[in-house]
Amino acid sequence: FTTKTVKRVGGSGTESFESLNTGAELGLFSLNAIAKGENKIFFRTYDGIYSMTSSGYPVKITIDIDPLFHGELIDEQPSLVAVDDSYSASERLEYFDSKLRFSYTGTDGVRYELIRDFETDRWEQTDIGAISYLRLDDVGQIYAARGDGYVYIIDDGLTDEGTNIDIAWQTKFFDQGMPD
Repeated sequence: FTTKTVKRVGGSGTESFESLNTGAELGLFSLNAIAKGENKIFFRTYDGIYSMTSSGYPVKITIDIDPLFHGELIDEQPSLVAVDDSYSASERLEYFDSKLRFSYTGTDGVRYELIRDFETDRWEQTDIGAISYLRLDDVGQIYAARGDGYVYIIDDGLTDEGTNIDIAWQTKFFDQGMPD
């Protein structure tokens, strides 16, 4: 990756490897906003996030939320906060469990996370605002480091930002006809 294009390295022997053009006129806008997953490479360019398969041709996956990458709001989703490009060095991208996570600073100065769920084919925004991700495929966990100095297990389904979700549940009492 360069800032203006994507190249591939190809060859068959130790002497024959060379840099090959992919035809992609899009480069890597944010050094830390690149991730791999599902036989694809995901990367942030100046106008959104793209995926690239082994064919080498990039496909824009942020068309639905395109205005956010141009400092604009989306009329149908006014709660989504636009990306502030001046903080591109702090952007992060990670893929885990059919979800692509993009952590960024919004135009309001607050950290956010956009999640592309490939199973439901939709985007959602959270306030997790990770400053770093750690994906451990061998144990099936993804962690997020936040600006508060803590590291959180995310998407484990049992906690809310590392705090147990307590619930009290009482079933209806049945005496099944038993004598007192």
